[in-house]
Amino acid sequence: MQYLKKSKLFAILVAVILVGLAIMVFSTVDFIFYPIGALFESLFPIFLITGFIFYIFLPVYEFLDKKIHNDGITIPLVLLLIILILYFLISAFLPEIIKQISNLISITPGIVSDLVAFIESLVDEYNISSQEVYNYLSNLDLSVTNILTNILNQLTSGFGNFLSVTINSLVIIATVPLVLIYLFKENEKVPKNILQFVSPKYKTLALDLLTAFHENAKKYIGGRVLVCVFVGISSYIIYLLLGLPNAMLFGLFSAVADLIPYFGPFIGAAPAFFVALSMSPLRALALVVLITILQQIESYVFTPFVMGNSLDLHPVTVVVLVIFAKDAFGVLGMVLILPAYAIIKGCAIVLMNYLRDKKGIQIKYD
Repeated sequence: MQYLKKSKLFAILVAVILVGLAIMVFSTVDFIFYPIGALFESLFPIFLITGFIFYIFLPVYEFLDKKIHNDGITIPLVLLLIILILYFLISAFLPEIIKQISNLISITPGIVSDLVAFIESLVDEYNISSQEVYNYLSNLDLSVTNILTNILNQLTSGFGNFLSVTINSLVIIATVPLVLIYLFKENEKVPKNILQFVSPKYKTLALDLLTAFHENAKKYIGGRVLVCVFVGISSYIIYLLLGLPNAMLFGLFSAVADLIPYFGPFIGAAPAFFVALSMSPLRALALVVLITILQQIESYVFTPFVMGNSLDLHPVTVVVLVIFAKDAFGVLGMVLILPAYAIIKGCAIVLMNYLRDKKGIQIKYD
């Protein structure tokens, strides 16, 4: 033991070996942890959706609570507001969105044909060796029958999970309001309830960590929603000005895709770009220019104004984090990686301050 204290290198090697042994043991008895994994998979969507809604409407709750000072009135008012907003969004936009989805499906074969014709015209105009291009296009089988068949196959393959998805959705719909009511009612007591399980020696540190988690989550989620709304509305206006069909659908897609850091704007504008390209190359170029201007305004004006410098990340770091999250956790990981980073960063700063003040350990950070 004394040697471990004296030699940091030896202590690190021992720690690495112990971690490796622990991973090897756990990998051989992973079936023991299956119930825990199943429980996590069941509860994670509920807490994710509830937390998202909670932090969006927390400022509204705090404002009403200051005016009314009665949870028996404040919480029902907030829930009524959430229901009214959902009702308005569904009644006002859902029929039009469904209509535009149907329209997009019907015009997709024409768009594909126009794009193929455009590529062929480029091949002829610039005297490109066309044999490989034509072979590739013919292998794609971009016929109407093939496209519709692929769509039907996807629907058929997913129909077997329809009952399971429906049951899970009903459980989420029934559970989220209950958890939401608890969070609004007990939001100040939740840290105290958690601190009951913490040693008195570390209660101050634990409270600071919980506060950092809460403040960073509130700041990021609320700010990100405003940014997505701004991008969605602005993109919708751009698509309307350019005369693109299904502008509302493309605007909604741009808003949702903007949840993905860095790559989101490109993903969100991609469908509209191909539709614009099928109409005319000049219109596609105008779309690229306007979307680029919009993203510059979002990145350097609107986002710093709404969210401040809570992340302060270099673009290369953002790209690395997003790519890692995509490979490790899929699309959901791409959406959650930056809020997770913001929360971890805030908690890490609290922990480093604690080590500096209480333990005398000097740690430099930006």
